[in-house]
Amino acid sequence: MQPDPEGLLAVLAHVAPRFTTRLGMTTVLALAISAFIWGSPVSPVAVWRGDLLVASGRPEAAVEAYDAVARSNPFQSVQQSALERGGNTLAMDLGDVHGARLRFELLLGLTAEPRQQAALLERIGGLLLAEGDEANAVVRLREAHDLFPQAPEAADRLTRAATIAAHAGDLVQADRLWRRLGKKHPERTALAELGRADVALRQGRIQDALTAYVRASDHTFDPDLAAAAKFGSSICLERLGDLEEALADLDEAELPSTVFEERAEQMRDRLPTR
Repeated sequence: MQPDPEGLLAVLAHVAPRFTTRLGMTTVLALAISAFIWGSPVSPVAVWRGDLLVASGRPEAAVEAYDAVARSNPFQSVQQSALERGGNTLAMDLGDVHGARLRFELLLGLTAEPRQQAALLERIGGLLLAEGDEANAVVRLREAHDLFPQAPEAADRLTRAATIAAHAGDLVQADRLWRRLGKKHPERTALAELGRADVALRQGRIQDALTAYVRASDHTFDPDLAAAAKFGSSICLERLGDLEEALADLDEAELPSTVFEERAEQMRDRLPTR
C-alpha cells in the first residue's frame, strides 16, 4: 500500500483500542474502511485525494498521488483519470511538459476510442513542440489527423503539422502535408496553396510558387488569404523581372501604406524609362 502522508492509518491504529470499548467494533471498522478508501491508491475514489491536493496548492504531492493510482488501481477508468489529471497538473501547474507528455503517452496506450486517441495524439504533439522536438510533433499531429480525419479539428491538426514542418525547415515534408490538406479538405485549398507557394519560394522554384499563389487567389473569398496570395505573387513577379505586373499585384494586396510605398518605390526605380 502507498504510504499514508496524512498519517490517517497510523493514528487510527493508535487510538483503535479506546474506540473499540467506547464506540464499538462496528464504528471502528467503519473508520478503518473510510481511512483505507481515502488513503489507498486502489480505492475507486482515490483520484479525489489528488484533486484536493491540487486545490490546496500542493501539485507535487498531487502528482505523486495520481501516479500511485495509475500504477496500482485495478480499475482502468480510474487509471485513465489519474494519468490525465497527473499530466494536466504537470503541464499547467508545474510547467513540466516532458513529464506531462510521458503520462499522456501512457494514457494513449489505455485508450481505445479513435476520437479520444486523436485528441491525445494532438495533445502529445503540442507537448513535443513545447519540448523543442518539432519532427516528432509533426508525426503525432499527422497521426492525429489520419486516425480520425472526419473530426471537426482534423484540418487544423494537418495545418498545424504542415506549418511546424515548414518552420523546422523540412520543406519536402511540409509540401507533402500542404498537398494532403488541399486534397483531404477542399475547403482549405487556398490555405494549402499558400503553404505550397511558400515552400516553393523558399526552394527557389519561383514559377511554381507564382502558380500556387495564383491558385490560392482563385480559390478564396477570404480577404486576408487573398491579400497574402497577391503579395506572394508580387514577390514572384518581381523576381521574374515582370515589374509592372508585380506592382499591380502589390497594389491589390492592400498592404499598410508605409510597407506598400517602400516596396513600390523600389520596383518603380527599376522600371525601364520610356
